[in-house]
Amino acid sequence: MDVNGDSWNDLVYVKSFADRSDVLRAYSIRKNEYLWEIRAPFDYDFSHNSDIVNSIFDIRRFYVDDLNGDGNMEILLYASHRFFPSALMLANPRNGQITASYLHSGHIGPFITLDLTGNGRKEIVFGGVNNAYRDAFLAVIEYDEIDGQAPAVGRHRALGIETANHLHYIRIPPSGLERFIPHGTDMPFVVQARQEKNKLLVFVRDFRMPGLEWQNTTHYYVYFDLNLKPVGIGSTSTIDEYIIQQVNAGNLEAPPDDSFFEEYLNNFLYYIDGSWIEARALR
Repeated sequence: MDVNGDSWNDLVYVKSFADRSDVLRAYSIRKNEYLWEIRAPFDYDFSHNSDIVNSIFDIRRFYVDDLNGDGNMEILLYASHRFFPSALMLANPRNGQITASYLHSGHIGPFITLDLTGNGRKEIVFGGVNNAYRDAFLAVIEYDEIDGQAPAVGRHRALGIETANHLHYIRIPPSGLERFIPHGTDMPFVVQARQEKNKLLVFVRDFRMPGLEWQNTTHYYVYFDLNLKPVGIGSTSTIDEYIIQQVNAGNLEAPPDDSFFEEYLNNFLYYIDGSWIEARALR
């Protein structure tokens, strides 16, 4: 991208250091010089949480797009702590200044930008895990609402920061299957999301499987309409084969039926005006 407006493309990349103090750098190929560098600031008060013993964010990924429809590119970067806090930050590509930040109580997977509302401006669609509730989540936030923090409670909530104004924030709890899987543990995760025509397809890891604890294996494909209401679900061959193994081993009486998955969708929780509303009340 052309960072400094000289009609030459510049190089933007993440540089990692041994002390985990990553920087996002812009380098002018034409001038053979660095234009700026960004360190993701950890300016949050977690003095009530003994897990947070340092104030270092790793820059995991960044994305360049015209988010507000003004014809100019913005930089959206994702940074995460070794433990649960993570953040989305907006940066000005001209000078490398952080202009806005959004704190999340759990790690975030790949994000995409879509104009879901039809207003000509792209919203940021992202998911991952909310450690405060031990649920997967799916969120949509508008460009000019990147501020505050995600819904969180207790030790996972930063002090002195208001909850952000989300267009949508949805908790996706465990389905309950992990109770029947030997050594299966909860902590679901939204692996990724993508648009398919007039639907949003979301890839969900339901639980950690034995031997695959740290892999983001997809178990379910959940379809949402563009108003972010769940309209369908399908299971992957990975979870289908594993369930059959558990049935054959006597750990499950039978594979989950349609009513199981319908109830699973109904248990999704929507953050609306400071309260959690079950999907069954909105569908």
